[in-house]
Amino acid sequence: MFGVVVVGRADRFTDGYAQRDMAIRSGAEEAFAFALRGGELLRMDACLEGADKDAVQEAVEAARMEEGDLLVLVVAKDMRSSRASAASVGTDMV
Repeated sequence: MFGVVVVGRADRFTDGYAQRDMAIRSGAEEAFAFALRGGELLRMDACLEGADKDAVQEAVEAARMEEGDLLVLVVAKDMRSSRASAASVGTDMV
């Protein structure tokens, strides 16, 4: 799993599916999107179905998001694919 924090772009988060779909089109097997807006951590409705919840929680905590940030966690067959997919999503969100 690899994640990218897009600073100040929580406004681009609606339900997280746009970010997930972009990651999948870029080679990811799965992706999860989170936004910190109004002091609340927003996430995709079904974002943790079938996921390693502990690993996702650790990644969210490690990201140390600040108000207004968007986080996309990407799962792919290898780290190189995860990074490339996360970079693609992050670049699109800027």
